[in-house]
Amino acid sequence: MSVEIEDRDRVNEIPNPYVIENWALLIVAVTAFVAGLMILLDGRAQWLAAGAGASLAPILIGVALWGVAFRLAASALSQLRFILPVDYPKSLCPVVADNASGTSNAAENLKDQIRKNALLFVPPQDAVSNLLYTLVKGITRAPIQLQYFARYNFGNFCAVALALASYLFSLFLMGTTPFENWLGVAYGVVMVIWLLRTINANATAEVSMRPLIVLTVFAIFFPVVFLLVGQSLPTLGEVAVNWHVGFMLVALLAVYGLFLAAVKSQLGSGVNTPPAMKQAVLSVNFNPSELIGELERLVLRSNPTRLPNRRYIRTPFQLDSSREAGEFRAEFLEETQPVSAGRRETAQEVLGSPRRLWLVVLTVLMTLAGLACVFLVYRFAGLAWGETGTLETGAWAIVAYTIATAARRAAHVLWGRFDFQSRLVWMELTGVYNTASAAVGNQFTGNYSTQKRVVNVENLTLTLWVTDLETVTFGKDGDRSIYGMSGPQETADATIGALVRFSEGQSMIVAPGTAADMERMSALSAFNQGAGSAATPTLPGMEKREPES
Repeated sequence: MSVEIEDRDRVNEIPNPYVIENWALLIVAVTAFVAGLMILLDGRAQWLAAGAGASLAPILIGVALWGVAFRLAASALSQLRFILPVDYPKSLCPVVADNASGTSNAAENLKDQIRKNALLFVPPQDAVSNLLYTLVKGITRAPIQLQYFARYNFGNFCAVALALASYLFSLFLMGTTPFENWLGVAYGVVMVIWLLRTINANATAEVSMRPLIVLTVFAIFFPVVFLLVGQSLPTLGEVAVNWHVGFMLVALLAVYGLFLAAVKSQLGSGVNTPPAMKQAVLSVNFNPSELIGELERLVLRSNPTRLPNRRYIRTPFQLDSSREAGEFRAEFLEETQPVSAGRRETAQEVLGSPRRLWLVVLTVLMTLAGLACVFLVYRFAGLAWGETGTLETGAWAIVAYTIATAARRAAHVLWGRFDFQSRLVWMELTGVYNTASAAVGNQFTGNYSTQKRVVNVENLTLTLWVTDLETVTFGKDGDRSIYGMSGPQETADATIGALVRFSEGQSMIVAPGTAADMERMSALSAFNQGAGSAATPTLPGMEKREPES
């Protein structure tokens, strides 16, 4: 990795989007550290008073709280500042090296996307995705990663809603029985295991109908199983497990609902206008690849970052020496170095931004659930096993931890949004070429004559596309996708005008141009004019020298 030595424009350092999340993580981390310290001090006092056996549980709980605190603090500190290397963010396509030519499938797809002025779209493949795309109209124009996030979490929302409905249905079927709390235990275990798998899964995975089917079958047959075997199960005392599970399901429903609201608030932020397209027809007597070289220089000079551009396609003109004429097609596609489109915002601006309103609410919910979990764990550590309220407190701590973890996972992917701006230039050259030898000067009696093999192209079609891109990544190392395009028509006009002037200024004649060439030609001309005379001129460097005495 490398960064610029002299970064006057600060193109490498980008605004930190994780400011609010960092504050939330640090608040919970400090609280967990203080609670862990108090628990460890109490455990030490119990050790001195009653021995190591009585203090083992508080000490383990205190160490676990410290582990959580250090992990949360490390996550926040790793997100304090972002300085990107010059090769970040990721390119839209594989980059062609400076000394190479070629293209790629991704570059061909990018060309097609620019030509059609179209954004990528993931068509829904199942009932859940179709329902999402029906409810949220603008999601088809969202960045591709945001579409995946929305689909995945909408699937989670539907699964939790179905779990809540099936849980209420199961309670209705069972009625009031001594072992009804075991139903809550079963649902709680199933939901916690499912959530842990969901939280650790890839957020861009496809929505699966399997969890929904399993929950439906579970809701219908599980009460029947309990009615058959429930008499042999022990009672759980006064622990109201059903309230814990019901509250957890409602809170998870709120978490995924807030996430979908946050996703919807980030839709439709890009500008989409057709790319600027210009076309010119030229007649040239030089290799058309020289136009590609001139365009590379023009794009590099207009790049404010002074960083190398990203070349996705370079297909130069290939001259077949065995043919005197033929069709050709040359191509060039390059993107300027993406720069951050965001600006540094104060905490008040972030909190007041409509695009982040629901995301802030989701983060506040995460913070409250995290603080509640720390408080409940602290209270649980101070209770003796078997004491009234111990199991109740431990169950509420598990519920709070589950809610905080789900909220953090959902909010983190949206806080990690990085917006960039860049310019894409695409040129196509097509036509029919002829090769010939052009000689200038008297080939028999003249002093100087030149001969050059030239490429002649009549009606060379030059097509130029220029578009300004708005791209986004979620996470520093995430893939970059286009969500906005606009065509700078004035830039396209100026660029194609410069290319036309360049083509008109090229010469097909090989002629001496340096000062040394002109000096030797002048001496050669004088030598020829004075041939046969008494005073024979000499060429430079051939003067007769007298021997030294």
